[in-house]
Amino acid sequence: MSQLKDSGLLQLSAIVRAGMGMVTAFGLAHALGDSEQGRYYVAVAVFSLLYLVLSTGVHVVTVSHVAQAEDRHEARRWLAFHLIVNGSVAVVLGLAGLALPWVAPRVSGVSHEMAWWAALLCWTPALELGRAWATAQLQSRRRMASLTRMEIAAEVTRAALVLGGAIWTGSGLGAVVGWLIASGLSAPISLLALAREPGCNPNSIGICLIPVSCAGCWIESFPSTCCWNLPKCDWPLSPMRRNLPHWVPAKHKCKKSMMPSPE
Repeated sequence: MSQLKDSGLLQLSAIVRAGMGMVTAFGLAHALGDSEQGRYYVAVAVFSLLYLVLSTGVHVVTVSHVAQAEDRHEARRWLAFHLIVNGSVAVVLGLAGLALPWVAPRVSGVSHEMAWWAALLCWTPALELGRAWATAQLQSRRRMASLTRMEIAAEVTRAALVLGGAIWTGSGLGAVVGWLIASGLSAPISLLALAREPGCNPNSIGICLIPVSCAGCWIESFPSTCCWNLPKCDWPLSPMRRNLPHWVPAKHKCKKSMMPSPE
């Protein structure tokens, strides 16, 4: 039954994403007209092509290894690997996108303006880095209900902001800006979904966006980072039992582990 439930939740998420895509397409056609909508989707297609060329399979590999991890250190290493590799690819993609306004018009019929839109969209993976990391966490632990809520919230937000930007400006650039704002908001949306899971501290959301150099120690448990001497959980082996600084309230203690203890 749990497999059917998980499958149903993932299918629901896919249906909602497809529905939001259709609503966005119809809305843009009404707000921008056929010509401007076409220019916007060309920019999205150029970005998508560049992303597919540079993307890696690190997400699938990470999810499978974290799901099989026997202790927190192994899970921590793979999640750190996921964050660092995805962060590096996102930066490379963003920098590569800066060349599009000069390269794309020369090798294709893409206009200079559309190339700039695509260049802006190339920073999407960097803005969604927190979402990718939270997705890996939830998938590896089969928290499909939280994953579905997260995906639906992120996609509804994207559709609303893309349409809002298009209607406000009457230009494809407004839709691009709405897309980027939605990508930026997807990180806190995803981290909030993750924070609702047992063992995560919702009050620690503000410390989650820390430098990638701290990734290895940050990922040991969601609300912790050894870089800042903040409270830690002995995740996933036991609830937190470490001494807390005097300024940390007792409510910051973890309730229980995010992963079952190894047998």
